[in-house]
Amino acid sequence: MKSKQKPMKLLVLLIFSLFTGGTALKYEHELSPDYNRGLKYLHEHKNQFDRKLKNNGEKKAILISVVFPEIVRYSLIRDLLETKSLEIGYVSKGSDFVDFSIGHFQMKPSFLESIEHVIRSSGELSAEYQEIINYPNTNKRALRKSRINRLKSFEWQLRYLEAFYAITLKCHPFLQNKSVQYKVRYVATAYNHGFLSDKQEIEHWMEQKNYPWGTGVKGEQYAYSRVARYFYNNHYHEIF
Repeated sequence: MKSKQKPMKLLVLLIFSLFTGGTALKYEHELSPDYNRGLKYLHEHKNQFDRKLKNNGEKKAILISVVFPEIVRYSLIRDLLETKSLEIGYVSKGSDFVDFSIGHFQMKPSFLESIEHVIRSSGELSAEYQEIINYPNTNKRALRKSRINRLKSFEWQLRYLEAFYAITLKCHPFLQNKSVQYKVRYVATAYNHGFLSDKQEIEHWMEQKNYPWGTGVKGEQYAYSRVARYFYNNHYHEIF
């Protein structure tokens, strides 16, 4: 009996490895201690996520999984330095001159600009996300300053995240018939690479290993979408 059980256990482990991409505990180890800091952040802000994304089971799971790799990568010191040193340039000259990530979701001014542009172009989306395209002052400098302030707000970043998801579903309707795990990987790639990209390009980038340091950087890296799916499979339901 023992001689038969051992090969069977090896087969089970092999199948599990194939289905999980061989990454069991790998991200927690390789991205330590930042991965656990990311989990701690979600625990601390669980009530805020629950309140803002209430009654949105699948959507909530996808959105939190999509931004989790950014939460892991987030550095408070770097964020403050980048914000203080670069926001003046953005307010003065715009995202073509300087573009930078802010907050735990690591959103850039250009990301907000793209979302606002799409919303203005869609009657359906503009009705649902009217507050996003409404600014008290339409002067370019004042508008950019308001956008920076929104980027520093958890509530505003979450609202833009919801709008991003709505746009992605609208631009890629085939996702409605896909599994949650596939949606997590696809939407995560759209978030990380560019939600205005076409299906072929997004699916190509789903497997590209450029996280957490970016394209062209040497050293072991991972596919952003796989980190997002790993979190969904292993930790999302433990927290939410």
